[in-house]
Amino acid sequence: TNKKEKMSLEGSNGTSRAQRSLVSEYSSSKLKTKDAHPSSSSFEDNPFPKWLEWEKAKRELRYQIRQGLCKVKGKFSYCRFEGIKQLLRLLLNMKDGETALFDRMQADPELNVMYHIFTHILTPTSPSPVSVVTPFERQCALELVQGCCLNAPTCKTSLREMNGVELIISCLEDPNPNVQSSALWALLACMLDSQPNQLEFLSKNGLQKVVKLLQEPKNPPDLRYQSGDFVLLFVGYLDNIATDDGLADYTAPPPFAPRQFFDRLFPTELTDRILSKDPFAARPVADSSPGQTLVQLYDRSRGSL
Repeated sequence: TNKKEKMSLEGSNGTSRAQRSLVSEYSSSKLKTKDAHPSSSSFEDNPFPKWLEWEKAKRELRYQIRQGLCKVKGKFSYCRFEGIKQLLRLLLNMKDGETALFDRMQADPELNVMYHIFTHILTPTSPSPVSVVTPFERQCALELVQGCCLNAPTCKTSLREMNGVELIISCLEDPNPNVQSSALWALLACMLDSQPNQLEFLSKNGLQKVVKLLQEPKNPPDLRYQSGDFVLLFVGYLDNIATDDGLADYTAPPPFAPRQFFDRLFPTELTDRILSKDPFAARPVADSSPGQTLVQLYDRSRGSL
């Protein structure tokens, strides 16, 4: 028994020694090949995995956009709403690289979200009863327009080419306050860093309609406050429009005069505060927003008349 144990131990030691020698030879050969060809063994220097990952992300994004737009074209309300919700979810979950890719895809008419939203939701052409667009659909569609304009500058250009600014302005006259509120947010998004859209908004009397929302006492308070914030934010845009020499030949109505415009709608003291750099540094209510302060001061001026 002792001899058998010794033989088994020697056999196990022999196999382990043989394995160790093979491992050492294999590792030494790998080191030699790595030193001889460092570029071929480096995964980071190989562009193929990055290209493959980029192509995979592009195909996945194109598939999700087409799937959402296919539902947006549907004849039934629930189908269109599912398409809008899917596209909104896509915008919320996009990463930085996917945002640039989404912006590039908007140049393709088949993947242009703005065109399909305005054609099938905001300006439906089918008179069939099953295609009646509900106010909730218009509200969600305007939120989708807002998200597209904030994520893709190409959408602002396509919006202007299809007279989308005028269509959004028409939504301010919708009887549903939620649709009006979403239209205000969509207008701010499409005019951000886009002076042609700002001039288009002025030429279509958009500011007058926003001020009417602010002045109407029957409107919900939140809608009036939001309209006040909109007016104050747009006043900041006016400085950029006035100092841009490249837009001097823009085909618009006579030059917009902020002082004359607001003097016709507000008292002189309130106009001075609106056009100042810090219009409402001192607010009557501590936690009130600038738009809320504007509405409160306007109501007080009407009560004093």
